[in-house]
Amino acid sequence: MKRFLRASGLMVLLSLGVPSMSAAESGKEGRTLEDILSQIPDKELGKLRGGRDAAALAEVSKKLSAAEATKAATLRVKLDKAEEWDFPNQGNVKGWRVQSEVERLRAAGLYLEGRVTLYIKQEAVSELPKFRSGAEFLVTGQVSRCDVLQPSNGKTILNVDIQVSKLVEAKK
Repeated sequence: MKRFLRASGLMVLLSLGVPSMSAAESGKEGRTLEDILSQIPDKELGKLRGGRDAAALAEVSKKLSAAEATKAATLRVKLDKAEEWDFPNQGNVKGWRVQSEVERLRAAGLYLEGRVTLYIKQEAVSELPKFRSGAEFLVTGQVSRCDVLQPSNGKTILNVDIQVSKLVEAKK
């Protein structure tokens, strides 16, 4: 009887759409910036070549933001540098801002720089783990920004900001 109740309880959870385990627990080692870019068709990304089509840039940024912003994510990120950070407009909240290494990405014949910025509140992670530049971490949190910019220097930059809830060193 107990076995039946456990099985029926599991079926109820599955029918409600409750996941049985997180992506990190299931063995998936986090998404990459390439995974984020893959949501945009090559034809649309190709329009960004040359850096002159403001409408295409706005459209790609809009689609990336709709697909990622305000959603939970687990990304695999190589960290570069950290600094203490006071969260503006949030009272007396302390924490860190951590920059990733700049990644060179290629999609649809377009070269991009990928940059991830992590915002970590002390209440979420009591102590920032020690790391050397280039150390890989699995970062879980809520995406607060995901867009593409083309500053005047001709580069195309994918920016992703994450409000971190969990930060663990990635397994090699």
